[in-house]
Amino acid sequence: MFGRSDNAAARLTRLFELYEQRMYRVAFAILHDEGQAEEAVMSAFEGIVRNGHVPRDPASKEAERLAFAAVRNAAIDQYRKNVRERQRTRPISDSESGIAASAEEEPERAAISRAGFDSLIDPLREPQQAVLRERFERGSSVREAADSLGISEAAVRKRQQRAIAQIRNLRGMTNE
Repeated sequence: MFGRSDNAAARLTRLFELYEQRMYRVAFAILHDEGQAEEAVMSAFEGIVRNGHVPRDPASKEAERLAFAAVRNAAIDQYRKNVRERQRTRPISDSESGIAASAEEEPERAAISRAGFDSLIDPLREPQQAVLRERFERGSSVREAADSLGISEAAVRKRQQRAIAQIRNLRGMTNE
């Protein structure tokens, strides 16, 4: 199914022609930013080439799965990078702390953030809380969270999905 050969460039071009628009839509649904969605698509194709996974038959179901897994992962990586950047650069507001944060107040700011996170996940069942703590407090990947909790990666993803949906429901937010 996969391999390198002289016509790898032609196969990659065909893969791009077949899936680029749909891959873009997947990335945009995750990132909500046109430029970053385009970059995620390009990053996905770069990863396919770099890892030598250019499919022999670009129209096959396996090739389609590869393309969408690659773009989903690239978009999620970018999303997490965006979140980390926002957390790093977001100043703490007066309503969150009562005072402006300074460099000496970083531990207090982290405690406030933890308290907010704890109150957010408090209504959830323990298995969902454990997954969210692994993924967002500790910054674990799906694989790392699965290993730490002794469950499958699919279970981690599903518990996370359900927990986030429940939080949105409790807070009156929609799934946009």
